[in-house]
Amino acid sequence: MKILLFGEYSKVHLNLVEGLKQLGHHAVVASDGDDFKNYDKDIDLKKQMVLYPGKYSDVLKNYKFILTKIRGFDIVQLINPLFVNDYPHRIKNFVKAIKTFNDKLFLGCFGDDYFFAQACKSGLFRYSPLSVPQERQTEQHFGLIDYFLQENTKNLNVYTVENSNGLIAGLYEYFAAYQNLYSQKLTYIPFPIISPSDISPIKINKSEKIKILLGKQKNRIIWKGADIIESALIELENKYKKHISLKVVESIPYKEYINIVNNTHILADQLYSYSLPMNALSAMSLGKVVMGGGEEESYNILNEPALRPAFNITPDKESIYNVVEQILQDKKILEEKSIEGLKYIEKHHNHIKVAQQYLDFWNKM
Repeated sequence: MKILLFGEYSKVHLNLVEGLKQLGHHAVVASDGDDFKNYDKDIDLKKQMVLYPGKYSDVLKNYKFILTKIRGFDIVQLINPLFVNDYPHRIKNFVKAIKTFNDKLFLGCFGDDYFFAQACKSGLFRYSPLSVPQERQTEQHFGLIDYFLQENTKNLNVYTVENSNGLIAGLYEYFAAYQNLYSQKLTYIPFPIISPSDISPIKINKSEKIKILLGKQKNRIIWKGADIIESALIELENKYKKHISLKVVESIPYKEYINIVNNTHILADQLYSYSLPMNALSAMSLGKVVMGGGEEESYNILNEPALRPAFNITPDKESIYNVVEQILQDKKILEEKSIEGLKYIEKHHNHIKVAQQYLDFWNKM
């Protein structure tokens, strides 16, 4: 089959393309590199589809240009309803064109959108980015909520869903957000991860400092709870100076970031996630231990009875203190979690196994 994956979040589509190629299919990624992360891509939207909030005629020329490159595919999958950086009503017209010039259209439920924000607002989850206490909410945080819940975003999201052959959720939260309304065309497929073949579990001696990494996204610090995580980890580093080394980075390119991940023991991920997103899974595939989303819902949707590779943290500093102090009491737990994480990735997230699940769903729908 000829397959186009449109948009990128943390190498979801890049990894999936590699799995599809190994299964004998022609697959390409069109993206802007996921902003500052600057991932590789086959069709570079930064160069070929620069969109401005200017004259519609100028924007239309960009869309027409890119459409010459993205027609005649058996499958087109969008990373999100907001798969390009433009106004929702313009994106809606682009979706119409993509559907016209290709065979099947699928929507990836891989990130924040109207239905996820609405599910959070309705209280479907015990905690979420929308449950941030008011005293911590910034203008930027309010702006994200308003953006996802505005009528134009809703209209685009609904239109894209209803004109897609099927929906694929990559995390428990996104599956739950769509399940009640669109169960007949919805499935859950784990994110694909390409694991290096020569990775060994963590080995750490009693006198060695535990290296903890926190990576922040400039525009989503409150949304992901990085402010609370950073504050807790700084307090812990000050309390246990001889035992903990903390590194915090913000909005750096992926190739630079992954080099830092390779030189750490623990990755601190997100505070409001029930599940392990791509950042956490990628670190786990390198033998690192993750603090982040590890609620039972995320394992149940995988039918995973035993493996619990992540330290689950919840929206309070206490859960972060407990995890770090538990590790300090017995560093062997890091090696145990590292081994468990590598098993978990191979069992559920192997990019070739995942690619086959996509093919099965695409063909069925």
